[in-house]
Amino acid sequence: MEQISFANLGKGQIIAKNTLDLMKKIIISSSSNWQVRQATAKIIEGLPWRDENAELRTIYQWVQENTRYVKDPHTLETLITPPTILNDIQLGNKPQMDCDDYSMLLASMYRSIGYPISLRVASYHPSGQFGHVYILVKTRGTWIPVDGIAYGKEPGWESPGFTNMADYIIDT
Repeated sequence: MEQISFANLGKGQIIAKNTLDLMKKIIISSSSNWQVRQATAKIIEGLPWRDENAELRTIYQWVQENTRYVKDPHTLETLITPPTILNDIQLGNKPQMDCDDYSMLLASMYRSIGYPISLRVASYHPSGQFGHVYILVKTRGTWIPVDGIAYGKEPGWESPGFTNMADYIIDT
């Protein structure tokens, strides 16, 4: 599986910024990838035309059914590109990903069919240091949170209790 691995992105909050910068590049590149667009179009092909809620929900459920959450190796940040994840699924595998991989995959899929995307980083620790990322999808003028690791939830659900949160805009 093609992935980008790195261990030294800086210290403290700069790690989050550097990771988000790299995620943005991967999302923009992957959302214009023909394989990502075709896979996404196939997932939603039977849905009523312009039923955006159904599109968001169907793509989200498909990703959750075909992948598994696993944390990155200790002290190592890894990013797996969306085309690599989709290739792995097409081979019959169930890719193991963490929140940044889910965010990039979902963002690339939604963006490939015309939805504006933003990333949201959050902390659930008293220190306020970011440790989680998920996406926001703009539909009909409203930003909807979509957290890929929130199994059993729907687009629009957002984990309560964060101590710090910031949005990283990809599209407006």
